[in-house]
This record gives sequence, C-alpha cells and structure tokens, in this order.
Amino acid sequence: METPMNSGMGNMPNAPMSGMPTPKSKAPAVIITTIVLAIIIAGVAYAITSKSNEKVSIAIVTPTASPSVTTSVSPSTSPSPEVTTTPTAVAQSKVYSNTYMSVTIPGGWSYSATQSGAVNITKDNYILYINPRAQQASGIQGGRYGEIAGGAPSSDAVNNLDAGNAPCTPPETHTTTGGYSRYDYYVSNTTKGENACTSPSDGSNIWYFSYLSKDGGYFNHTTAQQGTAEGYVITMAYNSKNVNALPKKGNATLNAMLAEMTSIASTLKINDGAIGWYKTIFESLAGLSDWEVTQDYRPGGKVMNLGTCGNNNQNSLSRVGQLHKGFNDQPFKDSQELETKSAQLTKLISDTKSKLQSTGWVQCKGPTEGGFYNYYLYVKSNKLLALHTGERDAVTGGMYVTIQFEY
Repeated sequence: METPMNSGMGNMPNAPMSGMPTPKSKAPAVIITTIVLAIIIAGVAYAITSKSNEKVSIAIVTPTASPSVTTSVSPSTSPSPEVTTTPTAVAQSKVYSNTYMSVTIPGGWSYSATQSGAVNITKDNYILYINPRAQQASGIQGGRYGEIAGGAPSSDAVNNLDAGNAPCTPPETHTTTGGYSRYDYYVSNTTKGENACTSPSDGSNIWYFSYLSKDGGYFNHTTAQQGTAEGYVITMAYNSKNVNALPKKGNATLNAMLAEMTSIASTLKINDGAIGWYKTIFESLAGLSDWEVTQDYRPGGKVMNLGTCGNNNQNSLSRVGQLHKGFNDQPFKDSQELETKSAQLTKLISDTKSKLQSTGWVQCKGPTEGGFYNYYLYVKSNKLLALHTGERDAVTGGMYVTIQFEY
C-alpha cells in the first residue's frame, strides 16, 4: 500500500526528465482500458479527476531549451566563446577571451572557437589548439597521447591510434617560456617505431605533432583542476592527412611556425573559476550522503539545461555536475526497511535544503508539484542549482534526492 510522505498529490508532468530514474509502473493496461470504458459508458466525469493522481511514471518539468551562444556581452559579464563555422581573421594583435581563458593572437592568424570553450588558432595550415577544459578519460596521471592528439589531422595521418594510445616516436624536448616544455614529434621510415605508423614514402623526416606541458604530462592542470578529471591542453598540428605533405624537419618555415605558436601559447591565462566553483559546491554537499557523483552530467549526450531563475540564465557553455542518492532502486524487503529508508530520505531532503540556505543559495522556483515529486531551483552568484526530490515509496526508483548545478 502506498503511503505518501507529503500531503496532497498534484498532477504529474507527461514525460520523464531525461537522465532521472524512471519508476516502474504497476498498473496493467487492461485496468486503464476498463476505466476509460467505464467513463465513456457511465459518463462519470469525476472519475477523470480521481484517477489523474494515480499516474506512476516519475517526471519533472523539462526546462526551456538552452540559450544560444551570443557573441556580444555587456562589460560587466564574462564573455562567452563565439561558436564560429569559419575562422575569424585577425588583422592586428588582439586578446581573445572567453569565460575560461584568454590568449593574445597576433595579426595574420585566424581563430575559431568551439562550443566547449576551446579555440583553434590557425595560419597556413598550422593549427594551435587550446582547450581550457579538456576531460581526461584514461585515469592515468598526465593522460594519454591519444586523448590530446586524436583528431589532429597530421597526427591522425601518421598514428594508428587503434593500435594503442602511444605516439609513433619519442618526442624531442625543448624548453620554452612560461614554464612549459615543448614536445615535438617527427617520423621517417627509419624512426617510425612499432605502433603500425605511416611514414613518408620519400624517406624524409617529417613533423606531425607537438604539445606544451609543464610537467611532461599530456594534460596540464591549474591549482583548481588538481585532483579532477579536468585539465587544459595545448597542442600543435598541421592541417593535412597526407604524410607526404607534412612539413620536413629542419624546414625554416616549420621552425618559425613552431616558435610563433609557442609564443602565442605563452600568453595563455586560464580562469580557474569554473572548476573551482564545482569543487566549492561539491565539498559543501558531499558530507550529507554517499552520493552517486557525475562531474559532467549529459543525459542523451547533451548538457542538462537547468532553466532560468529571474534574469539568471544558465551559461550556454556551462557544464552540469550531478549528485544523486536513490533510496528504493530495488523493491523494499519489508515494512521495516521502508520505514528506515523513508526516514533517511526525509532527513536528507531537510538537510539539503538547510545546507543550501546556509551557504547562500536563494530559492526562486518550486516546489513544482506539491506532491510526491518536486523540483526546486536555486540561484547563487548568477549560477543555477536544481534540487529534485521523489517521495513515492510504492514505485521502484520513486524515492531519491538529486542535485544538479552548473559550473
């Protein structure tokens, strides 16, 4: 028998929110059909209302679509990266900046930004790529070659990454400015190693990739990024997948371009604010429960849109972190377990609300339903946080606390 933990049960939204637990319905289709026939035949209008509260599929109102990225901002706000389809030429030296980084681009170069905040700075087929929020998947300290080089045309031309994440050849190391070392990769038919790599047919020694690092790892880390899966990467490549068209080692143009790309990268400044914000929120809430943590929550491969809170819109480049605690992912064994879990859920909801209030979060929306499933939206420092609660004990997966926050 279902025991609602909140008084009253509002109408549930029609579709489950993507990524949230989906409770398992226990109402056979034949019952629904019988009810509908009874309504039609008897014309009992109040039956519609009485049954509307018996829906068992959990859902939360889906927020509005993500705001589009804009290229013009007021001076008081952090500029958002432009998402360009064609490179923007730079006639005179300029500082390109977005929420996560700034870098000085000299005249004669072009740049194009990506949705994630990374930027490609290009000239004559040379590509300087800077990603201030690169995600490491390997778990290996410093990352792997394939995590930063995969997709770079000249590296793809030479390396068969299906054979492993190692580069074809060991790099040549050069000390540069800004505390970085530059690692340059060359290959010929006598130096290509054992990784099923492709070398030029004329026997020449060609350059195919470089990266900058402060400690030899493929990923660099700011102070705030230490201990997280996020880092920043600086790579250099050539826009050709034909190994015979890649620049030859010692070529004057290649040497000049490597030097110029290194000089550009030395002006890079990373804004620690985003990952620092993630750490701040996580550390303030971590002690409340043994959360299931997702640092970069992307239901269906897309960043979750938390909606709007007055004039506060989710930054179109923000990521969303998620903390989730489920209380009845499996059916309860007995009534005692139900009572225990119900008490734990009630306490976590109360503790979470208290913690948010005590740490400066202001509630601007919610509860949305006033029944078993509720959605609250908070704002702090122009950042959004959503609190989802489910208190339906008769539905498997219907009891939970989920926190989603932008950073």
